[in-house]
Amino acid sequence: MSQRVPQKLRERVSRDLRPVRPVAAPSVRLLLVILWACAALVAVPAVMGLRFNAPRLGFWLLWGATACETIAGLSLIFLALREGIPAWGAPRGVLVSALLGAWVVQLGVALFTHARCPCPAIAGMGDMACFTTETLLGIPALLLTLVLVIRAYPLSPPRAGLFGGVGAGLLADAVQHLVCPVSDLRHVLLWHLGAVAALGFLGLLFGFAWEGLRLRRFRRDMEQDP
Repeated sequence: MSQRVPQKLRERVSRDLRPVRPVAAPSVRLLLVILWACAALVAVPAVMGLRFNAPRLGFWLLWGATACETIAGLSLIFLALREGIPAWGAPRGVLVSALLGAWVVQLGVALFTHARCPCPAIAGMGDMACFTTETLLGIPALLLTLVLVIRAYPLSPPRAGLFGGVGAGLLADAVQHLVCPVSDLRHVLLWHLGAVAALGFLGLLFGFAWEGLRLRRFRRDMEQDP
């Protein structure tokens, strides 16, 4: 037996009804993130220069690995954008698999790069510098993703924020792969993977904060209604 909707809630909804601007499909909104990724992949190596051991890596381990991480990052952001459309959100199993798949892609790039061109940390090149650079590089992509997610009013802001953050982190790591010559696994798995995890945490934290704000605003509006 279905429960009746409280009259107070019905009146609140009826007063809030107004025309809204349609939200573009996730694939269309994703184009903005793709444009940012393309610009970063061109601008950062142009300014900082490609890693000095790029010739030794070869085309596939340099650009091919970067392409794999870019596609993985964009796929996660696409899942985040789908959270704003009812019935379009992926099942929990798919979302967990997507996160594990992203980690496998980054781990695979690190292992193959290290096997082909082992390069220890360079004196004078702080490990923390890579973490800071990659995190700062991923923040614009994260902010752009969050703006696109908020516009769609996602049903699960924390989940959308988490996937947007990890996706932005993978995009930043794809760019970092072109310029950071260090392939030591301790460096890559701690500082590069750490930057991706930090961006994912920032997205998740934003999602929880925004969800709490929405709930408090709704309760306040309900209490203020006569």
